[in-house]
Amino acid sequence: MLPLLNERQRRLFLASEARALGDGGIAEVSKATGVSRPTIARGISELEQGQGQDVDPGHIRKPGAGRKRKR
Repeated sequence: MLPLLNERQRRLFLASEARALGDGGIAEVSKATGVSRPTIARGISELEQGQGQDVDPGHIRKPGAGRKRKR
């Protein structure tokens, strides 16, 4: 399922799985998927702040984020 998700969706999905596992969930999800612990922790933080509901399907990153265009 992970290859079908964009980076934000993947982060939120893994965060919800880690929260469902309880103590040690971040480590278990990280070990099983290869995604870094800080990424999963960031997803948990986003879920707790309610940032998961306002996902714009057309944009993954904030405007101006990412690599700059080559001139």
